[in-house]
Amino acid sequence: MNQRGLALVDLAQEHINDWIAGATSQRRYLIRYFLKWITSRQLTRELNVPSIPRQEPQNLLDEDDRWPLLQRCLTDDALPADVRTAGAITLLFGPSAERLRHLTPEHLKFGDKHAHLVLGRHPVLLPPRLAELLWHATKQPQLRPQLSGAPTPPAPS
Repeated sequence: MNQRGLALVDLAQEHINDWIAGATSQRRYLIRYFLKWITSRQLTRELNVPSIPRQEPQNLLDEDDRWPLLQRCLTDDALPADVRTAGAITLLFGPSAERLRHLTPEHLKFGDKHAHLVLGRHPVLLPPRLAELLWHATKQPQLRPQLSGAPTPPAPS
């Protein structure tokens, strides 16, 4: 607001709305925290910043694209196993990347005839090929520790 020559005490809601409308980045919405701070110190009147508008995904896969990708994840041995498993789970069940990142072998339940993946409170029946892929993945060492979120051990000196 310094560019407009306004003192904090003269700052009005329409100034905030104009500033946000002209913003090029969603980070501009973070001004909400600064405004709360200056309001709590009675340096300005109560001002509001609207919530960041929800943005819908722009590029959704249609069914014609999804099935060939799933088939490739389940059958293409040229792809790394962790990529295949993550891709297949994402294409079938759609968990967020953060949720997918935290999956462990304990999320898999293998029975006599069926295998299940526990993504929430309820186990989800796995197709046989995906169950086999996941079973093999649990038996292999982690190939990409940088994706696990765990610190990578330092290289020997």
